[in-house]
Amino acid sequence: MSEKDRRQIHDELRQWLSDEAADKLMARLPEQDWTDVVRQRDMDLLRAELHADMAGLRVELLDEMRKLSHRMDRLEARVDGLETKIDGAEARVGARIDRVEARIDSLDARIDSLDARIDKLDARIGGLMPRLLLAQFAGSLVAVGAVLGGIRLLG
Repeated sequence: MSEKDRRQIHDELRQWLSDEAADKLMARLPEQDWTDVVRQRDMDLLRAELHADMAGLRVELLDEMRKLSHRMDRLEARVDGLETKIDGAEARVGARIDRVEARIDSLDARIDSLDARIDKLDARIGGLMPRLLLAQFAGSLVAVGAVLGGIRLLG
């Protein structure tokens, strides 16, 4: 309804009613077009559609949440399995390291034993050296004596 139409209706109402009553009645009429006015029935239909849409969305959301929860449960189970495998691998590696360290300790002990034996042999050889040199010298003297004795016999 245009503003001109509103004034015309207001003027005609003043002819039949008091100015105050005409003003009150005009105040009750919407200033905009009637197509912009929403009826209660329209609101009820819209409310019902929104509730139906929301219920559908709620069902979809719950279904997606169940799916995600199931996937998370499977992932957690996989992670738990991996943790168990890792723990087992760590235990096996730790045991192998312990065995290698024990072998290294054993080899160290054997090397220390060999070092001690070599030290003893060095000491024995060191003690035999003067005797060996003396024996070698004595052998050389015997050889010189034999050569000299042979020269005397010849000469």
